[in-house]
Amino acid sequence: MESRKKLLSYASQNRRNATKSEQMMWRALRTKQLSNLKFRRQHLIEPYIVDFACVSNRLVVEIDGGYHERTESTDLIRQRYLKSQGWWLLRFTSEDVESNIEAVLAIIAEFLEVDLEIKVKTHRPSGMMKKSKCKRQNSAEGA
Repeated sequence: MESRKKLLSYASQNRRNATKSEQMMWRALRTKQLSNLKFRRQHLIEPYIVDFACVSNRLVVEIDGGYHERTESTDLIRQRYLKSQGWWLLRFTSEDVESNIEAVLAIIAEFLEVDLEIKVKTHRPSGMMKKSKCKRQNSAEGA
């Protein structure tokens, strides 16, 4: 029980100290603004806290900053655990979100097999990347 309390406290702290890319993503995901999907931020999936979760579709969206290059093996363990609990995982870099959030949102919608509908205006930089083909596959496949 005590560790859960600590995790919840840490999640609350993470919400207050969100990175620029996390703030941008939350502005786009909150209050069902992406294709009427409900997302939570800094959501607890014990023993982990994930950046964003769409509970109804069992999807975790993680935004990786530069520090994730140093934690690759830890991330793989976490990814395998989430898969074992029935969660899908999509990872994006901070740079992806900050430079091309509409493409990131399109990939999320395509992965969930829903029509892309964005209720808020997002920043669209010139040279937006093409919408990628995203097959719905388990997060740890091929890892």
